[in-house]
Amino acid sequence: MSTLPLYRWFELNADERINVLARPALRDQSERRIEVARLIDQVRADGDYTLKLLTRRFDGVELDTLQVSEAEFDDAVTQVSPELASAIRAAIARIRAFHVACAPKSVSVETAPGVVCERIHRAIDSVGLYVPAGSAPLPSTAMMLAVPAQIAGCARVVLCSPPNREGRVDPAVLFVARELGIHLVFKLGGVQAIAAMAYGTGSGAEMRQTFRSRKRLGHGSKTAGFG
Repeated sequence: MSTLPLYRWFELNADERINVLARPALRDQSERRIEVARLIDQVRADGDYTLKLLTRRFDGVELDTLQVSEAEFDDAVTQVSPELASAIRAAIARIRAFHVACAPKSVSVETAPGVVCERIHRAIDSVGLYVPAGSAPLPSTAMMLAVPAQIAGCARVVLCSPPNREGRVDPAVLFVARELGIHLVFKLGGVQAIAAMAYGTGSGAEMRQTFRSRKRLGHGSKTAGFG
């Protein structure tokens, strides 16, 4: 696993604190939209073939199959330490407790004799979750997206996360997926992952709605895919 740099706030001077908090400069958004639209069009036109080409280009790995196999799930579980597994389960329990408390409730009100008004909440039947792994894998994002989907009762949940140089999804992310009953995980990142989930490519990753952490290219691709 790659690691993020560690900064001790009280050991930094004023300039160092400003640098640590600074966000990367945004490129021109029109240029970004053109780039995203081009990649989405490629995925829509050529499906899984383009997904594999873009994975080789952006992630530096050649994949034979895009979907994570049961053997890969099993192997990932063995790579997660008991301490990490315990911490993940504890985090899932806390996230679940919060979202259960915040879950919207259906309402039925008789506003006049024989007149009943209702607000009914129904789960989206098919959702896609995008878990980044650029600077470091984010099992926390997997938990914060997957737990609400599980509570809502979404029937079909797809998760996409970029592969590492060995062609594997981070073991902790796969551990979270298995803990939360997600079996459809694909080794896809960036714009191509969002496009595959939005439009379908033959791999089986398509769904009706995507959820992801806020990354610039990912946000642009979600906007382009869903308007």
